[in-house]
Amino acid sequence: MMMVADKSNREKIMEYKYDNAVEKEQINVVQFGLGPIGISTAKTALTKDMIKIVGAVDIDPGKVGSDLGQILESESAKGIPVVKDIQE
Repeated sequence: MMMVADKSNREKIMEYKYDNAVEKEQINVVQFGLGPIGISTAKTALTKDMIKIVGAVDIDPGKVGSDLGQILESESAKGIPVVKDIQE
């Protein structure tokens, strides 16, 4: 009986730590590639509170200079320019 209670307490502590970490920290992400998979990945990232997309890189001349919000059809990504090279 005692071991079951200890396990439950450990689980509660880990859950508490995870919940608080998610609330306090955000991971800044640069999306490399905006083909079908990259667009899907970026859209998924936008649904996560702990992820903040801060940049986007693609070699397609039709996408370079575009607004990521336009490409993803998302207001939350609006204002993030797509660049050809990470050093831009």
